[in-house]
Amino acid sequence: MKKWSETRKMGKRAFVWKTWVFFWGVGTAVAWSLIMNFIQPAGADRLLPLIGFIIFPLTGFFAGNVMWALNERKHSGEPHNEKS
Repeated sequence: MKKWSETRKMGKRAFVWKTWVFFWGVGTAVAWSLIMNFIQPAGADRLLPLIGFIIFPLTGFFAGNVMWALNERKHSGEPHNEKS
C-alpha cells in the first residue's frame, strides 16, 4: 500500500469514493453477486445483487471515512496538504 503521505495527497473525498466506495464496495458487490449466483443458481433471488450493490458501497463509504480518520490520527505529526 502507498505511504499515507502519498495517499493523503489525493484528498479525503477521492480516497473514500475511489478506494472504498468504487473499488472495494462495487468490486465486492460484483464478486459477491457472482458467487451467490454459483452457490444458488436455480433459487437465486434477483434482489440479492441489488441489495449487494447498495450495502457494499455504503459499507465502503463508512469504512473509508473510518480509515481516513484512523490514518490521520496515526500520522498526525506528519506535515500534509489536505484536499477534502
